[in-house]
Amino acid sequence: MNGSRSLLGVELLEGRALPSGFATGGFHLPPVSEAVQADLAQLRTDTQQLHTDLMSLGDTLKADRHALQDAIKNAFATNTDVQAAQTTLQTDVATWKTTLQADRKAVHDATDDAARTAALDKLKADRTASATAIAADAKALQAAVDADTGVAAAKAKLATDSAPIKADQAAIQADLKQLWADLHPTTSTTTTTDTTTAIHVG
Repeated sequence: MNGSRSLLGVELLEGRALPSGFATGGFHLPPVSEAVQADLAQLRTDTQQLHTDLMSLGDTLKADRHALQDAIKNAFATNTDVQAAQTTLQTDVATWKTTLQADRKAVHDATDDAARTAALDKLKADRTASATAIAADAKALQAAVDADTGVAAAKAKLATDSAPIKADQAAIQADLKQLWADLHPTTSTTTTTDTTTAIHVG
């Protein structure tokens, strides 16, 4: 859907490259500059290249993603470092769950303001500590998975095979940036002038 809107936007802009004063549906569309027309042509070329690469690499990338998923599953099943990190995470989650339950009970059972304040402070501190500990465990687990040789190889293949797609997307982003600049030359000039003035004043 987004691709369709982008192409439609290009077509609409291209439709503005008409003789000055040409009326379309009651609207008078001014001509666009040669720079904008060139930008639109480049955008269309790069968009078509992205479409071509997506079509040609679709099956390969799909296979790469499946291979990566399988590698991750295999890491959990056979890699002792991954299994140890997973056990640590699961143990800490269970331990902190018990601790926080006890903290909440202490708040509920407090018989005076002082005891309740102390219990609330402990609950707050333990919530922070549990979040920090569990986040560290999760990060360690992810690192162990990433370090697995099978996972690393699968990620590398996916990155290599998807490189043309990323290059196409980067080219389109550059095209859009240039198109915006050429469509708004006044804004670009004003920005440059303001920057220059600021430098002189400063």
